[in-house]
Amino acid sequence: MRNQSGIKSVAAIFLCASLLLSSACKKEGSKEDVTSSLVLWGSQEEQVMLKDMVAQFVGVHPKYTVEVKVMTDDQTLAEMQSDPDNAADVFSVTQDGLYSLSGQGLLLENTESADSISTDCVPAALQAATVDGKVYGYPISGTTYVLYYDTSLFAPEDVMSLENILSISSTSGKVVGCNMSNNYYTSAFWFANGCKLFGASGADPEGSSYNNESGLAAANYIAGLRVAGLSNYSQDAALTAFADGTLCAQIADGSAKYDFQEALGDNYGVASLPTVAIDGENKDLVSFSEIRLYAVNAKSDSSRAAMQLATFLTNYSNQLTRYAKTGAIPVNVAAAADATIASDATSSAIATQLTDSVAMPVIPQKVNFWSAYSMSITLDIYNGMTTDYQSALATWESLLKATVAAE
Repeated sequence: MRNQSGIKSVAAIFLCASLLLSSACKKEGSKEDVTSSLVLWGSQEEQVMLKDMVAQFVGVHPKYTVEVKVMTDDQTLAEMQSDPDNAADVFSVTQDGLYSLSGQGLLLENTESADSISTDCVPAALQAATVDGKVYGYPISGTTYVLYYDTSLFAPEDVMSLENILSISSTSGKVVGCNMSNNYYTSAFWFANGCKLFGASGADPEGSSYNNESGLAAANYIAGLRVAGLSNYSQDAALTAFADGTLCAQIADGSAKYDFQEALGDNYGVASLPTVAIDGENKDLVSFSEIRLYAVNAKSDSSRAAMQLATFLTNYSNQLTRYAKTGAIPVNVAAAADATIASDATSSAIATQLTDSVAMPVIPQKVNFWSAYSMSITLDIYNGMTTDYQSALATWESLLKATVAAE
């Protein structure tokens, strides 16, 4: 009797365990079918667009509800740091914001679309979305700098190399400009020859590589630019110089399109950055880029649904929708190649240049890179005030690696 009772007890326990396991598996296997309520933050200007996108998303996931609220990127950072429990499930952030929030454990790792970002987006987008080897962001769009030029002097094929631009300008009595006092622009010359800022990932404090043969060759090239005819013009000075006919070409922000259109009038031209001939070999100028991203709150009660929403908002189709509504340039390679973007010269130039760009640095050592001393190194080489390039580059590398006190 004792054995039969024991067998019945074991059977009953096994049956209960099986039912519980079955129930748990059913829940696990149907996460997309569970009712979820999400909050999405976005700027005032994006509200209509975001609500349209959300309506499409809910059409695919009818058990989800999404409330769209107004919040700027700067406000988002402050709200997430002060009260993440009551913050939105999904929100947009800058690269700096993503780095800061992920470091505080406030963001959920992107396990929904990390693989597609690495295959479908420009490399700078994946770089910007990644912190300490983990993908947290969902890239939305990007911006970088391009070449504006006077079409009365240059045809599109004339602006493909800086050497050709300088040669043509030298016979015209006009000048070519670039802000040689700002590392944001001058880094393109160093990057063109393979120099790295904070390593290939842009996040290694020990990874900067300027004090080597590639850096020395880039320094020698930069040292000859002033004599070759490249002038040190800020963006504001360039607008004035274009308007009065002094300037014929300038490297400047893609976001300044309308200012340069006004300054150049009917002679407005724009292209991705030209090549430069370093040691007799043509190299693509590699620009800095700024990438905007979505992120998911680690405190979200509906994390899977939130990741699906962030992925949906940044897919191929919605990057094109965002471009049509706001002019934001896609970082999805296929979207950037769409005819609607190719048909606009400025958008096409920015999209092309984004493929040859690196994300802006966000690690604490970035303050070393933007310091006055760091800014002066390239300018001094350009102006001929520094002739011992190797020593200057060694000093620069040491500065970039210097420890930065935590804020």
